[in-house]
Amino acid sequence: MNNNASQNTYRERWLTPLLQDAIKDHPVIVLTGARQVGKSTLLFNTEPFRNWRFHTLDDFDVLEQARSNPESLWAGTNQVILDEVQKAPELLLAVKKTVDRNPGKYQFVLSGSANLLLMKQVSESLAGRAIYFVLDPMSVGEMNNRPYPDILVRVLNGEFPEESSLTADLPDPAEFILRGLCLHSSVWILRKHGQGGGKGMLRPTLSVIFGKLLKLMRCWISAELWY
Repeated sequence: MNNNASQNTYRERWLTPLLQDAIKDHPVIVLTGARQVGKSTLLFNTEPFRNWRFHTLDDFDVLEQARSNPESLWAGTNQVILDEVQKAPELLLAVKKTVDRNPGKYQFVLSGSANLLLMKQVSESLAGRAIYFVLDPMSVGEMNNRPYPDILVRVLNGEFPEESSLTADLPDPAEFILRGLCLHSSVWILRKHGQGGGKGMLRPTLSVIFGKLLKLMRCWISAELWY
């Protein structure tokens, strides 16, 4: 199954070249990230993954198949994407056996929630066989179809933008914040500090959140200088 999204609406993700390079040397790619960050969309629209067989364990029939006869999911193909694999940890052992018994033949992309990296079965079953990536929510640069910024490399080389190069018509960063740019950071902060942990938690939590937002806004403005 392959459900490609419209090429007219797809925005290239900065993680794409890393995934494409990784699959050349590793039989298994583990791609994690929060829901709705675009993992499936990336895989549906990126070569070579867009041509691979795709199964999601959100489908109850596929989930049952993964638990009872996992090898059947890749029968007749050697390139397969398995989505939401955290729902069937036993599937990982079948992937391990297939890779070990057929060196260089099979290629897998296993995608799932951010908690996937915390699963003991993942680290034990795929040790030495997989490479791991985390897809974050879409950045401002990705929204505007811009290349990955090499700000850090240029700063370390002593290259700094001219102060006069900052245009006066920069978009309002608040628009991107309201669209969810910083949602994942805020959720992480709320969990770390204990959501609903009492009134005493409210002030430090908000302080940290606004501090994070301020830093992100500064980084966003700095990034605009390089384009």
